[in-house]
Amino acid sequence: EHADYVTPNGVFDQATKQAVEAFQLKYSSEVLAPWGISAPTGYVYITTLGKINQLLCGTGIPGVIKDIPHVSKEGKAKEGKKEGSATSSLSSVPVIGNVVGEIDKGQNTEESYMSSLASAFFTRPDSIRDTLQGLYELLLILVVLYVLGLVLESVLIKDNSENVRKKFYTKWGIMTGGLLVALVLMYFLKEWTLLLPLLIAFVASAIYMFVAGKKRKGRPVDNSKVIALSGEAPKTQA
Repeated sequence: EHADYVTPNGVFDQATKQAVEAFQLKYSSEVLAPWGISAPTGYVYITTLGKINQLLCGTGIPGVIKDIPHVSKEGKAKEGKKEGSATSSLSSVPVIGNVVGEIDKGQNTEESYMSSLASAFFTRPDSIRDTLQGLYELLLILVVLYVLGLVLESVLIKDNSENVRKKFYTKWGIMTGGLLVALVLMYFLKEWTLLLPLLIAFVASAIYMFVAGKKRKGRPVDNSKVIALSGEAPKTQA
């Protein structure tokens, strides 16, 4: 959701609450309206969590009961009653200052990281404009890397019949390595929508380099050109 002001530090702090409230307002018809309210609450509760799961996994948003969890002065979420049924613990509702994530949920750190990584790779653009911008950035990266490969290929490798395979590997090695660097860079820049296209381009480039590279052979030497350059007349048989 482009909330760059939030630091993933495992604590439900004020910045996180602000991001949650912005998220709730953006999807208010699905997050707030079922509760009969219009103001954001900052709770990652049934509909907020449901909308997050819908965006990431395509699941549906569960139905709700209009019973907002009560938070005491001590900052602890009290148990609330489901409509017409027994009580249910709301200890999972985040309160500002509480530690959340792996510690609260009992999740393994590695599993949590892999889940976040998978979510990042499968992030979809929010709009057509974001899609077009992502395609433009991807095309720009590919063009720049291909041109860079052509330039370095000509500078580093001499253009002769013996270096055909070397020139090929140089150009596509730069292309493949550049895509890997771009993939890592986009991850740290949080350009999530570019991760999957760059990964696909990297794998395709690597496969093409290794498969097509084996078929590359040096061009056969043209003896007539060699004789013409040396100034020697061709020998003829009597």
